[in-house]
Amino acid sequence: MVVGDLQQQLEALRAEVQELRELLLKEQHREPRRIYEPMVVYADGTNWNPGSGRGYYARVNGTWVKL
Repeated sequence: MVVGDLQQQLEALRAEVQELRELLLKEQHREPRRIYEPMVVYADGTNWNPGSGRGYYARVNGTWVKL
């Protein structure tokens, strides 16, 4: 049971780190692996262009909306 508890705690920590990474708003060169609403990202507009070039985008109703 200890291993299972540790795995759950590590997964929870990984999820928290992922959320913090998204909050840093580093330039993204590809769409995030895990997408959720609400999410805000900064797309490079070249390697990953969610629709309107480089800039900040929010995930709204299943689509990327430029802010």
